[in-house]
Amino acid sequence: MGGSERNAVVFVSPIYYYDINAQLKAVIDRFYANDAVLHGDKKAVLMLTMADNNIETAKGAVKSFKGMMRYLEWNIAGTIVGVNCMTADMLKKTDFPRQAYELGKSL
Repeated sequence: MGGSERNAVVFVSPIYYYDINAQLKAVIDRFYANDAVLHGDKKAVLMLTMADNNIETAKGAVKSFKGMMRYLEWNIAGTIVGVNCMTADMLKKTDFPRQAYELGKSL
C-alpha cells in the first residue's frame, strides 16, 4: 500500500447482554488465522452504543477490548460509549456523534 497505508482498526458494536454483538466477535475470532502478522504497530478504537444509561453495562466489553489490545500489542487510540442510544433519534440527542467525530479527527 505504499506510504498511504493505515494502521488503525475501529471496533463498533451495540452492547447486547453486557458484551459486543456476535457479528463483531466473529470478526475478532477470525484474527486467530493471522495472529502472527497482527501483533504490534497499530492503533485501535472501541465505539459502543447501548440503550442503558448505566456505563457499567459496557464494562465487560471494554475490559475484553483492553485485554485484546495488550495481547496484540496495539495502542488504544480511544474508547467511546454512547448511553441512552436505543434509537437513532435518541443517539442524536447524546454527545456520542460529536465524540466520535473528534476521535476520528485525532487519528
